[in-house]
Amino acid sequence: GSSMGQFFRQYLEPIKLNDVHV
Repeated sequence: GSSMGQFFRQYLEPIKLNDVHV
């Protein structure tokens, strides 16, 4: 539900940004 989406977003948001940075 919403909880899982928010958790995934917060977990993937920094990872995706880091991936692009690196």
